[in-house]
Amino acid sequence: MKILLGCLNANGLGGSELYHYELARELDAAGHDVTLFTLRQIDWMDQTRLKLQHVRQLDLTNLDTSEKYNIIIASQPEVNLFILEHFKETPIISIIHSEIRSENPVLDSRISHYIAIRKPIADMLINDYKIPASKVSLIYNPIDQTRFNSNEAEKLERYSGIFVGEVLDPIRFRAVQHIVQQCIENDWDLYIMSESRYDFNHPNIKYVDKRWDTENLVQMMNFTAGILLGRTTLEGWSCGVPGYMYIIDIHGNIQTIETTAPDYIKELCNSKYVAEQHARLYKTRI
Repeated sequence: MKILLGCLNANGLGGSELYHYELARELDAAGHDVTLFTLRQIDWMDQTRLKLQHVRQLDLTNLDTSEKYNIIIASQPEVNLFILEHFKETPIISIIHSEIRSENPVLDSRISHYIAIRKPIADMLINDYKIPASKVSLIYNPIDQTRFNSNEAEKLERYSGIFVGEVLDPIRFRAVQHIVQQCIENDWDLYIMSESRYDFNHPNIKYVDKRWDTENLVQMMNFTAGILLGRTTLEGWSCGVPGYMYIIDIHGNIQTIETTAPDYIKELCNSKYVAEQHARLYKTRI
């Protein structure tokens, strides 16, 4: 299949950026003709972009809207609207990445299907937006388990955890405060991977720079922490590391903390299996 995979931004190591990197990589490896398109200009020196050089990557400076594709996969509302405006004859599938912000689905008869990356999003699409259940699929974030696995990694000397995400993001901050307090009270170490910084003024709380090889840190941890069922939690489970999932509302208020993984989640988030699910779905919509 000739596939156009569209997203808002492809630079950097954020959750959405890595989602599209992994999906494009696996679809390409399966023999599909994949083009990754981003509305924001591509930084060709970005390390994620350099690792995906074998996949064609386009932005607004070089996208040819007259080119034909079998199917277009669009993430984020702005991208969906752009695709609907410029590709009027091609089947479109929309991916929804969040149930709490900036991800209200674009409702248009030309969008043939919606993919939710976790169950609460699928429930939101069906119950709140009245999208027929037959047009909604739950397909998890793709995790490269050749990297994220439980292959005999040694743990750190002290009981330790990792939180990956921007500390000063208003919807994350209360969750970070809570896990920081838990670590201080229990004398655990917490490693925070964030470009923004808040001084928690305690030696157990340590910042680490964003890096490509996150698996080397995750494998050494005793737990991960994050909001909702995000990439870091899935990466941790793939490495056999338990996770604390902070379930929050749209304001970042903590509703509950979950630790139980969905059944068969390690198999369901394997990037190769995720790409196979995508490809099977695409074929039904062409």
